[in-house]
Amino acid sequence: MLFTTLQRRMEQRRIERKKREDLQAASGLDISSVRTICLALGPYRSFTTITASFIARHPECQAINHGGKQILGDPRLDFLGRYRPGTADRFVRYGLHVSLNGTHTKHTGAGPRPASHHDPRARPRAFFWNDPLRTSQHLRRHNVDMATLLENEPRLRFLQTIRNPIDCAYSIGRNGLAPRMGLERSASMEAILDRVLAEISWFTAFSEEHPERFFSFFTDTFDSGKARQLAGFLQVEPLENWARRSNRCFDYPRTLSIGGKLRKHYNDSVERRFEAFPEARERLLALLDN
Repeated sequence: MLFTTLQRRMEQRRIERKKREDLQAASGLDISSVRTICLALGPYRSFTTITASFIARHPECQAINHGGKQILGDPRLDFLGRYRPGTADRFVRYGLHVSLNGTHTKHTGAGPRPASHHDPRARPRAFFWNDPLRTSQHLRRHNVDMATLLENEPRLRFLQTIRNPIDCAYSIGRNGLAPRMGLERSASMEAILDRVLAEISWFTAFSEEHPERFFSFFTDTFDSGKARQLAGFLQVEPLENWARRSNRCFDYPRTLSIGGKLRKHYNDSVERRFEAFPEARERLLALLDN
């Protein structure tokens, strides 16, 4: 026990030392070209890592995956819980430094990781950070007033990638991620599915209130047209060569056999949660036929 505690403390010190080095290295980075700070929201296993990789292929975009455990709650970087303009700028500088230089915290798997490697001389217009569930939970935990946050930070946008919720729920259960959704490891598929749908409906409510700042897409119909819409949302050029790469981004065959009980639970949950959002309700119900 003592040895484990010492190891944990040594690792925490190493992480903090590395973060201080990255913050120092990033402090002089010019971020005047950045128009958009986009954060992923939503459940685990919703193909957001693929989304980050696709976004990062755009020459005007930079992206990192994960790192929320280190960023959220750190007053030097967390501009969501208590907004400060200087903190938002520091967050962007730190994220761009990680993305541009391929630096990340090793050994723990908890640090921010670049979604791709770019020319360090690049002048990005959009920065995307992918740690969706941690960010969603952080916003709720701190009861963040979204309207005020969006008013204070005009560069801020939120993105949700919607994978078939039943597939998403199965993947969460299979990978032992239910506890991170606030459930028991042995949680039923119905319970996990409810949490997935709750994340989507929570995002949808904000999307209705702030349509220019929230954007979502269903992975089963993501194509070059939707990619061009995504480019507009990120405020980057809708490059045709980039958009064409979208066609097979999420081309994964479904192998699930959905029983009648789960189908009914899904139908009833969607009807209840999305009663106020008929367009989203119909789109989600249509997935039962795919």
